[in-house]
Amino acid sequence: MNPLDAVRSIKRPSLKRPSIEWRIPSPWLIGAVLVVAVWIGWAIYVAADRGVNAGLGVLVAWPALLLLAAIVATPFVAIAYLVRYLRNRPDDGGPEGDENITGETFPL
Repeated sequence: MNPLDAVRSIKRPSLKRPSIEWRIPSPWLIGAVLVVAVWIGWAIYVAADRGVNAGLGVLVAWPALLLLAAIVATPFVAIAYLVRYLRNRPDDGGPEGDENITGETFPL
């Protein structure tokens, strides 16, 4: 095979439609940009209406609350993932029952 045939055999991506990988996160990306824009606009409104200290409080308070919610939710999400893993793990072919220190097996 000569180099020209090798180049011709390469599949080129289609430009007619976007790939599925780009279509899935795009609504999330648009939503995140809109939320950030509304948050900054609201902070500007509060700063103009009630003063710079209140506007700065808006900029700091909401991310702090979201961070607190993420910290509180993390153990529950980790436990859910652990339970799902333990339920779906493949059988390792080990002995049936529970083994004690002496090697005796007790049926479950």
